[in-house]
Amino acid sequence: MPRPLRPSLLPAALLALAAALALAAPASAAKAPLKGINVARLGSDPGVQAQSLTRVRREGASFARTDLRWADVEPDGPGQRPAAMLAAMDRFFADARARHLKVLLVVAATPCWASSAPDDVRGDCSTDEQREAAAAYPPADPETFARFSAYLAGRYKSGLAAYEVWNEPDQRNELYFAGPDKAARYAALLKATYPAVKAAAPKVPVLGGAIVGSNGAFLQALYDNGIKGSYDALSVHYYDLVLSSLKQIHAVQVHNHDRKPLWLAETGWSSCAPAKLQAGQVCVSRSTQARNLADLYQAVRRTSWLRAMTVFSISDTSQYDLGLYDSRGHAKPAAAALRRAFKSRKRKLRALTLHVRSSRGTVRASGSGPAGDVYTLEVSVRGTLRYRLNFRLGSTNRYSLRLPAALGSHALKLRVSSMWDGRSVTRRLR
Repeated sequence: MPRPLRPSLLPAALLALAAALALAAPASAAKAPLKGINVARLGSDPGVQAQSLTRVRREGASFARTDLRWADVEPDGPGQRPAAMLAAMDRFFADARARHLKVLLVVAATPCWASSAPDDVRGDCSTDEQREAAAAYPPADPETFARFSAYLAGRYKSGLAAYEVWNEPDQRNELYFAGPDKAARYAALLKATYPAVKAAAPKVPVLGGAIVGSNGAFLQALYDNGIKGSYDALSVHYYDLVLSSLKQIHAVQVHNHDRKPLWLAETGWSSCAPAKLQAGQVCVSRSTQARNLADLYQAVRRTSWLRAMTVFSISDTSQYDLGLYDSRGHAKPAAAALRRAFKSRKRKLRALTLHVRSSRGTVRASGSGPAGDVYTLEVSVRGTLRYRLNFRLGSTNRYSLRLPAALGSHALKLRVSSMWDGRSVTRRLR
């Protein structure tokens, strides 16, 4: 069943801008976004990683995204890098290069020696528990991370699709960027890291933001802290309501006169049905996961301000069934569906449908559409708009809405429209 949405958290001016943007069709001359798929953390089992890279290439992606823990590379001090970890990193980049893949590298997790964690959290950094707790906090001095980032960018610049600065600093669970003053501290981190990476690898795009929230408040706070000019693109991580989240965050960009593109650096649906939720992710069936990923790529492929789309991830994990392959290594329907979408030359959009039925004075609107969007139902009575409702689709991409009895059941005009691209369908009940 569809779930009516709460009023948007965006200011009214930004809502109006988002609506105006929705009415503008994506530019026909826009290039298709770069295609990526996430793989396991750098330093994981090398055989599994090599197999994952092979699958990423098979599905038609041009880059693999992986995360690297700074705490694993410089655990005991700046420049003190275990040879085994360096060898694992080198092997991963060599394996990617052998498969003609670039790497989107996201780096986070502060070593205890550099962490801003309170003393009662990190202690003397002598235990694994202390080190792990300290890793969730940003560095006390952003320059320490900037120097490490410059080292990585210089070492792997020919293999990098982009360098993503940190992971989800706005995440409420504080697993990646704990502590106060998040926007100010992340802005300081980005402003220190950007020039360092560009000096070491001028051609490597630097991705700022890495945000997961879609209401724009955190991004606006970053702008207020002066991040403009310190990134080549903004990274966003959106699941479920992907299209409406992209639309809203782009409206915040436009409001701040920011013309840098977006990278959708994480996205996907978890095939965990018949369960309803999985660690906060909405569950869908395997067939719906396949349809949603293909529909999403088709929807964004001619969007001039979106530079890349990265599916999370190549394989299921113990936490999420977001993978294109299950935990036994078997391809799910999503693998073939995404491969066809990635390799297709034509933009094919799934139809938006609307059916209206009246029975015993009750009027019900129902239909289906592409996933990831917010839709609007408008009802006019004899030419006057009387009712408007924003809603989302159910887990099978269908909706069924009962109209208020006060509207009656005669001389009605119903219109359902998409926030993403303004497409609409209209039906009349006489």
